[in-house]
Amino acid sequence: MWVIGGYDAGNFRNDVWYSSNGVLWMQATASAPWSGRSDHTSLVQDGKIWVMGGYYQDGIDHYLNDVWYSSDGSSWTQATAAAPWPARYEHTCVAHEGRLWVMGGYSYSDGEYRLFNDVWCSEDGTSWTAVTPSADWAARGELTSVIYNGEIWIVGSSMLPPSDSGVWHSSDGASWTEAPGRIWSVRWSHSSVVHDGQMWVLGGDGGHGIWSSPDGWNWTEVTYCAPWEFRSDHASVVYDGKMWVLGGRTWKNCSDVWYSSNGWNWTTATAAAPWAARYGHASAVYDGKIWVLGGAYYEGASEYVLNDVWSSPDGTSWTLETASAPWPAQWGHAAVVHDGSLYLIGRHIEYLPPPMDSLYVGDVWRYDGAAWTRTTDWAPWQARTGHTVVSCDRRMWLMGGCIQVIYWPEKTNDVWSSPDGTTWTLAGLADWSVRDEHASVVFQDRIWVLGGLENGGRWTSPVPRNDIWYSARETPASHWQRYR
Repeated sequence: MWVIGGYDAGNFRNDVWYSSNGVLWMQATASAPWSGRSDHTSLVQDGKIWVMGGYYQDGIDHYLNDVWYSSDGSSWTQATAAAPWPARYEHTCVAHEGRLWVMGGYSYSDGEYRLFNDVWCSEDGTSWTAVTPSADWAARGELTSVIYNGEIWIVGSSMLPPSDSGVWHSSDGASWTEAPGRIWSVRWSHSSVVHDGQMWVLGGDGGHGIWSSPDGWNWTEVTYCAPWEFRSDHASVVYDGKMWVLGGRTWKNCSDVWYSSNGWNWTTATAAAPWAARYGHASAVYDGKIWVLGGAYYEGASEYVLNDVWSSPDGTSWTLETASAPWPAQWGHAAVVHDGSLYLIGRHIEYLPPPMDSLYVGDVWRYDGAAWTRTTDWAPWQARTGHTVVSCDRRMWLMGGCIQVIYWPEKTNDVWSSPDGTTWTLAGLADWSVRDEHASVVFQDRIWVLGGLENGGRWTSPVPRNDIWYSARETPASHWQRYR
């Protein structure tokens, strides 16, 4: 393995390091003859390491199109000081059929970014051939590429138009075919609903935009930029033939309410509902109304947790059902309507000083339209937050979440079911990886789990996902299949 150049704490580097195991590293050179740079490309071709293009700054911006190679990472030879392809960075390159290939990228000049979708190839790094000045895929930077099944594949970018799947392949670099099945980026703390015969993914951390799918495989980005601010830990429901987004957090706590029938055109029901701006709350449609239950909000450096309950027949006019429900103030809980009642299941009630950090609770509450009743003080599943619950086939199904293990929060993938919120049965461990902050829906007679955060290790950050799993109603724990 080789690490070649890059940007570090204000310095553009031209050092080269290598390792046989990723643990022990040796320095091949502290200063290669090529200028320090970042966002360049490197690959191995014809027994040599190659460095091509990139960017550095020394008071002014420099975009590069030089090409260098080395057989040992220490001694470097310049194949060309200026390749015929325009200087660029954030491009991609591969070795294919005995040639070097350079594709895409961008540069900046005269106050404007210039994006590329040209394709170039070379047998020796010195003489280059323009395969196409404009490939079929949209010009882009920050893309990646691989060789798969004898073809060149380019994947992704942060600057794609909604119509572009982001994945294209070619056998010759000139004729390109778009691969179907673009999917939303990794995310967590998003929401999902079923509306108009499709599954929908709305907002969240780590990803933007609103996506829909009629089958779980083919996804369309309905809009990258909804009029409501990008947000996470919001709530979503389907009511009156529309999708609704309620509250959440951006750079601030939110109490706005939006609705849409198509995911593209959104209308503000209210810019500021009378309930306190909040995140991590639960929402449901019950008794012909939208309900908002609990949640939390930041004020300065402090977090405040709520146990108020509000309802609305139209998303604009809200009624305070109770300022203090019998269940403790909480957030990160799940709400589900099941068998004619509204249930609250699991929760995060407060932060604690180290070493405990947090307190999770595993009780279940039921509202029958008149009063709240605690159906169980402590369910057999471990107390948790960030889980999901759906109602399917006359049972409630609780899936995943974050549990407390000694002093450390850990994610789980267990699945439990209950017909009444009192008696719970462990269905088993799901085939999908442990996670929390995912989304779940019932769609086409199946239970679906979408995205979320995996464990990242005790001392490393959690890993966001965009995988999709489904289970038949009859086997919601033992027979999960990965859809994407």
